Amino acid sequence: MSETAGGDKRPKILEAAIRVFSSHGFHGATMAMIAREAGVAAGTLYLYFEGKEALIGALYLEFKGSAFDEVLKDYPAEGSARARFEHLWTRQLAVYRRRPEVFRFLEQFQQSPFLDDAARELTQRYYGVFFKLLEDGLREGVLRPLDPMVAVALCGGAIPFLVKAELDGRIVLDEATIAAACDGSWRAIAV
Repeated sequence: MSETAGGDKRPKILEAAIRVFSSHGFHGATMAMIAREAGVAAGTLYLYFEGKEALIGALYLEFKGSAFDEVLKDYPAEGSARARFEHLWTRQLAVYRRRPEVFRFLEQFQQSPFLDDAARELTQRYYGVFFKLLEDGLREGVLRPLDPMVAVALCGGAIPFLVKAELDGRIVLDEATIAAACDGSWRAIAV
């Protein structure tokens, strides 16, 4: 089955699926619910996707890829490790805050059995940018020698926590709070 058949309805289906998966979860969402939300016949979904798993995989690649592109827009590749860190950290936070339904979907996906080779490859592309920043920061003498995945956990783990707390009404992420959180994440890995 082609994921490009009748291309004009695919974006509508993807946006509807993000909303349904975000509110009902992967197991609670059905193809019929997604079709209803998209305003298409249930059979139309199968012109684009073989089933729910294929739709979930396509959503991840589409939305993680576009989030990745948005985070890297105007990335200061030749800047200091600190400047690059602040760019990545604040942009990722901004992307998740702007599209909470995409954030919820991506969080579910990362914890799901749907993580396939294509999804891992996309995630590794982002890690590659961050790992390069870590290597350069070590060379600059501004970062501690940590396992790269420990650095990801220390720095990246704060972002989903903050977004969830904001969505739950437990924190207001104003400019000062964001700057302080970014600085704290930097200090977790800095010398």
